Amino acid sequence: MKATHQVVITADISRPVEEIAEIISLFLGMVPAEKKREILQDVDQLVGEALAGLEADTNTDK
Repeated sequence: MKATHQVVITADISRPVEEIAEIISLFLGMVPAEKKREILQDVDQLVGEALAGLEADTNTDK
């Protein structure tokens, strides 16, 4: 059975950008260098989809 690791995170929601950046850095620090690009590309994809959803919502509200 493959070992799994868990991280419990407490974040200050009054600083969302900084907290998200710190969490990403934390996770990137725990993976091999060859996985970092893949993780960042996946995060970029999810952020892009979230932004597109916000744009769609904004256009619908008009």
